[in-house]
Amino acid sequence: MIRFKKTICIGMLLISIGMFLLCSCGGVPRIPPFKTEFTAEEHVANLIERTGEHYADWIAEEKITSFSVEIMWSFDENPEYFLVELEFKSDFYFWGTTVERAYLTGYIENDLYYKHSNTLVTDETPFKKQGYESEKKYFGGGVWAIKEGEKFFCILSNWHKVESGTFISEYNRKYIATHAYRKPRRPY
Repeated sequence: MIRFKKTICIGMLLISIGMFLLCSCGGVPRIPPFKTEFTAEEHVANLIERTGEHYADWIAEEKITSFSVEIMWSFDENPEYFLVELEFKSDFYFWGTTVERAYLTGYIENDLYYKHSNTLVTDETPFKKQGYESEKKYFGGGVWAIKEGEKFFCILSNWHKVESGTFISEYNRKYIATHAYRKPRRPY
């Protein structure tokens, strides 16, 4: 009986140590490793075609005057996210207000494209607002960033562990790269 209790205690201790190590190392990744058959340029070409199809009516009616598509890189340097910017005619009304520009974001998984939301954000992108439109763009887990030297500088954060206007720690960068929220799936 004592041997049985000792075995259970040792088993519980090993499970506890395993849980501690799992939690302290950031946990099991929530997203699968990034895989693609396409280059970043090929993804942009595919997304331009999709955007043209998605907004064909607005383009035909000349409500959209132009659009652009850019890749946003994950914090482990993969082309995992995209940014679509739309420019509208000056008299275009959306949700009861005049809109000149809007954007949406999405992610790439197994060479398929998904939107983060069905809603367009009717404003300039955080990169444009802060003067970083020509910089290489990074995104993940609600964190918008650029790279300064070897460090990632957060320009906007919707994640409580990273503040806007600060450099992103190596630990948080790796965590975001493997745990970025991507559900629900909305095909683009």
